[in-house]
Amino acid sequence: GQVRTRSETPGFAPNPNDVLYVDENSAWVTRYEPNLDPEAAPEDQGNDLVEINPSTMSLTGRRIDLSELSVIVEDSLVYARPNRAVLVGGKAIVGLDLISADFATYGPGAVAIIDLEEGTVQSLPLSDGLKEELQNCGRLVPVPGEADKLIVSCNGPYLFDEAFNLDLEAKRKGSGVVLLEVNDGRASIEQSWAAAGGEAALATSWLIAIDEERVVGVAEGDYNLGTPDELYMTEIASGAQTLAHAGTAPGDLGVSAYDPDLEILFVPDASAGAVLELAIDEDGAEELGSLPISPGGLPPRQVHLLK
Repeated sequence: GQVRTRSETPGFAPNPNDVLYVDENSAWVTRYEPNLDPEAAPEDQGNDLVEINPSTMSLTGRRIDLSELSVIVEDSLVYARPNRAVLVGGKAIVGLDLISADFATYGPGAVAIIDLEEGTVQSLPLSDGLKEELQNCGRLVPVPGEADKLIVSCNGPYLFDEAFNLDLEAKRKGSGVVLLEVNDGRASIEQSWAAAGGEAALATSWLIAIDEERVVGVAEGDYNLGTPDELYMTEIASGAQTLAHAGTAPGDLGVSAYDPDLEILFVPDASAGAVLELAIDEDGAEELGSLPISPGGLPPRQVHLLK
């Protein structure tokens, strides 16, 4: 089925980023883009969650506004920009990118804790106890075998000069990983790692969890320099990293999937046109082989585990 996540009135693209399935009659869509028209009707305001009925593929009319989580940074309005969402302990935990309309200003990293029944919203800042402020923290992933825990990936700001060179210093200051625990509807920070102040690989893109202590993410290559993507395993508590796989070009590596029963990590490699299989143990990752997906055709970009 298909459902329009705005009204029939043209001129607004809400940019839906994720769907949070609750039951056969309820699912919530994160609408990433704010509507800059102050006179827009509520159904076209964006920067929110809207409910759909997945059985009828229709809007229910229910909406949860996140504009109260928008902040002012350096005289710029930074919108909440809800990205990924996970249902934990009856609450919707929603990652927020917190970026201005022109994508030039970033706010302090946070997630939203939402009671879907009541429509109430709370914000949890993610930089407590850290020297630098985490930013761009919209990606959330569950922790295998831990129903009450999830990982937040903070990618830092993407700021470029006129030659389209990325400001790596700013990105490092805002990059990190946070482990959240949700008990009795309340979320708290259990552990965190920040890349600031060190020389660690900025392996926070396309992050997934191996367990509550380790994550795997991509350190993005540089198109200007021609450096390739690299996949690292990071221990959240210590920040220790292990190179799991090196791509051959920037943009090679996408979203991986981990099977905790097989203890195998499946990694899409675009240049290879294959999904790589890596055995995971306490010491790191060992490549087992690969499965060709589309040699010479469309490259594999994401792998997901369905159970």
